[in-house]
Amino acid sequence: MKTKKQLLRVLFLEENKTTIDQVENVLNDSFHKFSAKTARTEKEFLKYVIRFNPDVIIAGYRLEKYSAGEAFDLLKAENYRIPFFLIADNLSEEVSRALIKSGVEDCLIISNLTTLPISILKILEKNKINLEKDEVENQLKYKEERLQTIFKNTPEAIINLGFKGEILEINPTGLHLLQVDGQKKLSKKDIFDFIHPADIRRFKKFHNSVGIGNSKTEKFRIVGSKKGEYWIESSAVPLFDENKYVVSVLTINRNITEQQKAYSEISFQAQLLENVFDAIISFDNDRRILSWNSAAEKMLGWKSKEAVGMILSELIKTNFLTSTLEEVMRSHDEKGNWSGQLKVTTKHGNELSVAVNSTRFRNEKGETLGIIVSYRDITEQLKDERAVRESEERYLTFFENSMDGILLTAPDGSIVAANPAACRMFKRTEKEICAVGRFGLVDMSDPRVNSLLDERLRTGKARGEITLVRKDGTKFEGEISSTSFTDGNGEIRTSMILSDLSGKKMAEEKALINEKRFQELFENSPDAIYVEDENGFILDVNKVACMLQGYNKDELIGKNLTELTPDKLKPGVSSRFELYFSQQGAILETQIWDRNWIPIPVELKTSRITFNGMPAVLIHARDISKRRKAEKEKRETELKFDVLSDHAPLGIYQVDNEGKFVRTNKKFLEVFELSIDQVRAGEWKERIHPDDLPRFMKQRADTLGAPVEFEIHYKLQIGDKVKYVFGKSNPFYDDEGNVIGRIGTLLDLTENRKTIQQMMFTQTMFQNIFEHSPDPIFIEDLEGNILNANLKGCKMYGLDYSELVGKNIFDFTPANYLDEMKREFKSICDGSTQRINSVSWNKEGKEIQIQKRANLINYFDKVAVLIHVFPKDK
Repeated sequence: MKTKKQLLRVLFLEENKTTIDQVENVLNDSFHKFSAKTARTEKEFLKYVIRFNPDVIIAGYRLEKYSAGEAFDLLKAENYRIPFFLIADNLSEEVSRALIKSGVEDCLIISNLTTLPISILKILEKNKINLEKDEVENQLKYKEERLQTIFKNTPEAIINLGFKGEILEINPTGLHLLQVDGQKKLSKKDIFDFIHPADIRRFKKFHNSVGIGNSKTEKFRIVGSKKGEYWIESSAVPLFDENKYVVSVLTINRNITEQQKAYSEISFQAQLLENVFDAIISFDNDRRILSWNSAAEKMLGWKSKEAVGMILSELIKTNFLTSTLEEVMRSHDEKGNWSGQLKVTTKHGNELSVAVNSTRFRNEKGETLGIIVSYRDITEQLKDERAVRESEERYLTFFENSMDGILLTAPDGSIVAANPAACRMFKRTEKEICAVGRFGLVDMSDPRVNSLLDERLRTGKARGEITLVRKDGTKFEGEISSTSFTDGNGEIRTSMILSDLSGKKMAEEKALINEKRFQELFENSPDAIYVEDENGFILDVNKVACMLQGYNKDELIGKNLTELTPDKLKPGVSSRFELYFSQQGAILETQIWDRNWIPIPVELKTSRITFNGMPAVLIHARDISKRRKAEKEKRETELKFDVLSDHAPLGIYQVDNEGKFVRTNKKFLEVFELSIDQVRAGEWKERIHPDDLPRFMKQRADTLGAPVEFEIHYKLQIGDKVKYVFGKSNPFYDDEGNVIGRIGTLLDLTENRKTIQQMMFTQTMFQNIFEHSPDPIFIEDLEGNILNANLKGCKMYGLDYSELVGKNIFDFTPANYLDEMKREFKSICDGSTQRINSVSWNKEGKEIQIQKRANLINYFDKVAVLIHVFPKDK
């Protein structure tokens, strides 16, 4: 009786050629592509064990040159887990039991080898299950080690929180952020103990939202154990168990304190820039415009989005009134600034006379980055201008993506165009299709050709099935639909749409089972096997199925699967069975129940068969309880790693000892602006800035395969764009402590550098406005206290800066004007007035007629009033 044929490698340890031939005859009848080697000495045996890698070893019981016992002891000593079978002419039951107890798989008599194929199949299936289990456990360990490497070395604070805010896990960066020396000191604290009191309600709302399954990112302040106060950006995601219930909240926290401070100062200075009445323009060393404030828009007519990026001379025609261009440039070189008068022409052709102050601005190294210019209209106030915006037309291009082939013919019937699908269908280029013509693509011996041609001639249309021919001469069934139309030149053309029908005509599959041939496999399979009819009644089962569910064979045969299912689950089981019965080769994981209603997780494989002349379904059920447990642990570890990796605000990568990329996260690809395939192809090297590439590659070469950590700052060059990156790399070890690669992180520092440069840029503008404005400028709080003033403001009151700042404007007001001044100031503070005529007094009490223009601004997170003072005749 034959077993299902398998691939098999056998190593014989036997001196008798006749015995070997007998065994090979039995195995050749049962296994596909049988392969064997024969050893007679210890040297030959060890060579074949290592190089041939046999699936089983079959040894004679009595040998002269090298005994089976010595060979079996060698395998155990070297920890080779290869199934070992003994064959003999005669062997007592007592000796057989002793050998099997020592580890031999089976002992067989040469005269009766019929059970040998079944024994081999059973042990191979058992080994396969053990290998699957070992693979899952090894992957679990690998993922856990990789997770821990990133968890401990990432520069971001990672904190895993319970529903009540308890700190379940925290990495070293997190401990440093909370100013805690060790995790033990967190035992009596939760995360709410570290949140700033002003942010606690907002943080709890954020935490609760993530706890019910949402992913969120927010900014909060924290107060460390040593009273250090920080701003953090917290990205939080829920962690789910296998039942999709949220079990904890994983947060990745980034210290953004310096960034928040810079943004606050930039916000104030940007508001100041937008609220002054002078046109403020900055441009780089090539005279290309970098910024253009709202006053410049009103004065010169160009909107900021029109001006930024343009060359200054392309927008503004200028004539120097008080200096020459050479004198202006010399003043910039010697003093860093210039003041004078110009005539400028606006976008609409109006000529204005303007007072100009220009100042160079520099970076932190003192290098000149460009010039900031302020224009004051000294002819007349520009009238409000209507913004002119031109609509831009967007053009969409479409690529031919039809799944059907499309051919276009000329009036003479020649093909003039073919789409990509047609080229793929006929395995020809468009040029080749046009060259062979339509009759070169059709099997002209097909009788259906003439009828289709007749139909098109009569009606101008044709549709039907026809035999088509590829370039290599192979034929296939196709459907053709042709239509004639008149093009723009009045010529008649024809379009043909072709569909490949070869994949649509599927033969009906048949499933037959040979009871005599497979009965032995059915009974000896390590899996539980059921045969059920289309209504779910059990027709046959094997021994493993009976043992798995705790019934004997007679009890199971004749039962419906719903009788073996708890009452509340019966409807779902019935509907699923209909799906199993309708599908061929379905594989799924589910559960069955023993006679005590204890669920058993199983993997089901189904096949449609014919059983006793009737349609039925063959179901293999494998107990996967142990695998489920291992997979659960693996999923939990993978979930933590994947959540950490894909939501981390820094790039993460893994390479092997040759530097080949094994894995990257989303942020890594975003920073390099490449796909994973491009990274693995080595295109990431082209992104390293030429100035940094030699240093980067040397450090990379020195550390690959070495147990050392390293950090590096470098730049990326992507087109005209430069990014600044900080990288950190750590070795990755296997179970035996060998370095097998590296895990690294990289942080994009570009925005931080831009923030610092922008702060310096706006600070320069701020100083330029205050220092060079010909009019007094004051910043006052809503009580009238003077917070800041320029040099002209100090001169107006006849006081030094230190004497003026901190005083109240009402201190300079005589008593008989005090009520009127307070009413005016109140109208400014509530926003109802922006421009008023007023009176002021210097320290000697001299009256000054003035005009005030005021705006409310944000001054370092406080509402304040920006007051621009002009002589009353302005």
